[in-house]
Amino acid sequence: MSELLRLEGVGKSFGGIHAVSNVSFGLDEGEIVGLIGPNGAGKTTLVNLITGVHSLSSGRVFFQERDISRLRPFQAARSGIARTFQVVQPFPEMTVFENVAAGALFGSGGSVANATETTERELAFVGLDHLRDTPAASLTLPNRKRLELAKSLAMKPKLLLLDEVNAGLNTGEIEGAMSLIRKIAERGITILIIEHLMKVLLSVSHRVLVLHHGELLAEGAPDEIVQDQRVIEAYLGAKFAERMAGVKL
Repeated sequence: MSELLRLEGVGKSFGGIHAVSNVSFGLDEGEIVGLIGPNGAGKTTLVNLITGVHSLSSGRVFFQERDISRLRPFQAARSGIARTFQVVQPFPEMTVFENVAAGALFGSGGSVANATETTERELAFVGLDHLRDTPAASLTLPNRKRLELAKSLAMKPKLLLLDEVNAGLNTGEIEGAMSLIRKIAERGITILIIEHLMKVLLSVSHRVLVLHHGELLAEGAPDEIVQDQRVIEAYLGAKFAERMAGVKL
């Protein structure tokens, strides 16, 4: 398994505030890696640094061994990095099909025929093909989340960054979302997922990264992370660790 993404000493400061400090890690092809930490730990900022939304204050980002530290968001997307947002933002007046087609046109280099085929495939994959002509503004939250996934997948990414894809969903909807994430990984797409629902994250992730005060506090397999005393004190809490003790992940 070869390395797809590597961060080396990545940092970001806003004025005198260090949002991310000296973070280094790698992602291998085909991995699902969870990213956790308290609110304000720097998780979304880190994703913004990978995708070029924020410029780096320090360090470097490599994707497929290429230095992408100074790429702008559209350039990062063209290189094979896609993302979803914590607050989903479809084009509200456009139909479901048109929303996904916009991403597909970007990913296909402007070929309408290829974009149409890609759009139809991804709508079927996420289960929205029956709503293709529906205005995005009228979708329920779970379907807006699925639309966001379809838009990202239509860009044909090698790396998919998911920012709290389960926020606001009920138990059944979360199960459906997790099934989709596993199927995406089966397609060979590497996934980095920010998630607050620990049992969900631990069940789907191969590895977990823990941010605290902008620093990488811990990294390891899910069963190691839930027993790490530093992570328990900073984020999980003793009661959660006790509940998870002996649970097969």
